[in-house]
Amino acid sequence: MAPRFSRSSLACMVIALLVLLTACGSGGDDVPDDQAIKPASTPSGWDRTDLKAVTVAAPPEWEKGATKAATETMDVTTWRHAASGGTSDSGMEVRVISKPQQKAAKAAKALAISAMAGLEASKVEPKKITWPGAETAYLLSYMATLGQDDQKQKFLTRTFVLDLADGQQVQVTALAIEGSSDAKLPEHVLSTVKLTGGENPPAGGGY
Repeated sequence: MAPRFSRSSLACMVIALLVLLTACGSGGDDVPDDQAIKPASTPSGWDRTDLKAVTVAAPPEWEKGATKAATETMDVTTWRHAASGGTSDSGMEVRVISKPQQKAAKAAKALAISAMAGLEASKVEPKKITWPGAETAYLLSYMATLGQDDQKQKFLTRTFVLDLADGQQVQVTALAIEGSSDAKLPEHVLSTVKLTGGENPPAGGGY
């Protein structure tokens, strides 16, 4: 004999199923409300650049340099705003690494150590975050000291380290002079980061 269900028990089963489907279907792209940097649309007048694995927007006053192959597996693109005297007071660097030697967690730690050793940054603690399209994501927040001994300045610095599902890694660093009118730019720039890669590589490997 087929099992019989009351309306109340059937309703409970449906509700439980909906809850389960909602929980399973949320994926890893739900950014917490209290996360320091969250995805945002491109500000009016900003220029968006497609670097294949990632797109990112920059303010129109930033000058974009040509993408260069730093190594066989890493392309680097930079933007800078040249202030009076030729000294840049804000800018960004994007690294697209096709075959990273380290996963995001270790790469973020390495960048933190480098910032403390070479940029006079105080204790830098990479923080794991959630970012749409990233398998794993970390944020570094610190104050970097740049310039000659008699002209050193502190720069508010923010860095994303993002692992994609296809094995690529994207690192985005934006910075601006502390206390300047552009001090909010690093967070605004990183909020425009959109990962466009991420599909699993075809069978047999390769990118």
